[in-house]
Amino acid sequence: MIDGDIVMSRKEITKLEVIVSLVAGKTSNSAAAKLLGLSRRQIIRIRKRYRLQGVNGLVSKKRNKSSNNRISEATRQNILSLVKEKYIDFGPTFLGEKLLKNHAISVSKETLRQLMISESIWTTKRHKKARIHQLRERRGCFGELIQIDGSPHN
Repeated sequence: MIDGDIVMSRKEITKLEVIVSLVAGKTSNSAAAKLLGLSRRQIIRIRKRYRLQGVNGLVSKKRNKSSNNRISEATRQNILSLVKEKYIDFGPTFLGEKLLKNHAISVSKETLRQLMISESIWTTKRHKKARIHQLRERRGCFGELIQIDGSPHN
């Protein structure tokens, strides 16, 4: 990013256009709220922030920052080593229970599932092998079946 450049998402650009028309007096607070899917109070706060900070006031403050709920890298490596050593054949739900009971590590099953998928320990349902069943050709009449002799001799 070059100094002075502002990176905005499409949603933020739309918000900027609506707020500019609001500040210019072309749009009302209620109309702007409907366009952006926010409350009137939120629109008033955004307009105030736009007047104080300009375009930078509309850009997300969380951009390029990690999530507050992210688990630490040390915990992640600890969980992966435990899974590879002791719990390689466990599913995410049962693994979560065992980690809590035996190791006092509390992690959601979805976080465990994502960790296991990233390390190729767990495969998603759509990637599991499909069972192949030989299809039987439909018969002309209701209830009609082919009679097959299954004996090995002629």
